[in-house]
Amino acid sequence: MTVPNQLPRIRSIIRFTLPKFFDPETYIWNRFSSADAILVDIRKRDDVNNGEWRRDRLYEALDKAPYKPRIYVEVTSRRKHPDVWLKDIATCRHPHLHGFLMNLKDGDVLRDVEKIIQRGKLVEDRYRGLTKAVSPAFKDASVLVDIEEKSIPYVIFKYHNFGARREGGWNHLNDLANKANAAHVMALGWRSRPIRRYRELEREMITLKELGFAGVVLHDSDQIELANKVFS
Repeated sequence: MTVPNQLPRIRSIIRFTLPKFFDPETYIWNRFSSADAILVDIRKRDDVNNGEWRRDRLYEALDKAPYKPRIYVEVTSRRKHPDVWLKDIATCRHPHLHGFLMNLKDGDVLRDVEKIIQRGKLVEDRYRGLTKAVSPAFKDASVLVDIEEKSIPYVIFKYHNFGARREGGWNHLNDLANKANAAHVMALGWRSRPIRRYRELEREMITLKELGFAGVVLHDSDQIELANKVFS
């Protein structure tokens, strides 16, 4: 699958929950340096201070940038915790943060984010319709908003069970990838439950590529090299 020149190439995006004692040297330069992108999960949990320390750790890491992988942030749901969402999304003001993951369940938040980070228009007009292009029946879809490129380069489809071809799961994923490509963006696959067996994971990645996907969201840094090889 050819990635348009104006889009950042993402074959592997490693998602991880920001730990309290976060060391960029260990996590970004050592464990994740070969990934094309990193998705940092700072969503609200049962924190006493609504996760303020997560935002602090993220800021500290970004202050030491730039890094080779692109850095995106996964923020708290606006539907569930609007006040925390405001604080999370404000991290996008940092010049070394490339963008954020926008869950389509939260609706089109682009205008609200523009008011918060105050960098003018967040994405070009041709990308704004993408938030409505994905069928509402597919509830686990997200888009990757790239602030630096002023674009929505990737739509991410989460799936729970790959299943056999006769079960229709493959056709459904193929249809979603085709819709994304028709909108001039690329599709990334996100398996909700990670696969630990190498051969099974490799077969699934190869099939995703055949279905039109450009890369995958990963749970394990040991899988980065495989994803980069399969989706090259």
